[in-house]
Amino acid sequence: IEKYIKLHTPVGITPFALYPYQKKYLHAVHNADNTPLLGAFGRQMGMTSMMCAYSLWKAIFREQTKTLIIGFSQVHTQSVMSLFYSMHDLLPKWLQSEMIQRTKFVCTLENRSSVQVQTASLNSVRGMTNVWIDEPAQVFKSKEAHGMLASIVPCLSAAGGSLILAGSGPDVLPLAKHFSYCNIFRAGWRAVPGRGEAWAEHQIAVLGKERFRKEYELD
Repeated sequence: IEKYIKLHTPVGITPFALYPYQKKYLHAVHNADNTPLLGAFGRQMGMTSMMCAYSLWKAIFREQTKTLIIGFSQVHTQSVMSLFYSMHDLLPKWLQSEMIQRTKFVCTLENRSSVQVQTASLNSVRGMTNVWIDEPAQVFKSKEAHGMLASIVPCLSAAGGSLILAGSGPDVLPLAKHFSYCNIFRAGWRAVPGRGEAWAEHQIAVLGKERFRKEYELD
């Protein structure tokens, strides 16, 4: 990921240089197996970029991998797919994989791996080997999401797949109650290099204490 994935940033196209907490998180994702992994982060900590980068790596190097990314709205899911395509298109030509399907919601590679994005649906996990739920606190505000969750774990268990939930703010950790057992990964705003007390004081002055808590704190 660090060697070949690139991102569009305000200063131009730059390599995806992972922070230590991002490396630890992706290691946890890679070893999640059949145990759900709940990731809780502060706002603007690169969750979606990590999700897209790992999904792209897995689609290219693991044949017939079927990844589903669930978001809280169609606008959200389309922005995720746009980021996924951007990462792919910025790869060296020799590393890019031929796409036999490229739409706003589904990408299928020549090795039969696919990445699909959509909002919550009762039938959304069938046939999938990996499921990501991006900003789950927002996703589970819909009735369909609760019905979907009941079918995710057994479907993925049968397929040997993994369930990854990653979100920001204090509403993420309480979602652990939906599982009899899950692994939890925490990374607060202090994990980002350069975010110290002076940074927090400035954000609180701009946002207010309550808004800062909702955006960046985990508890």
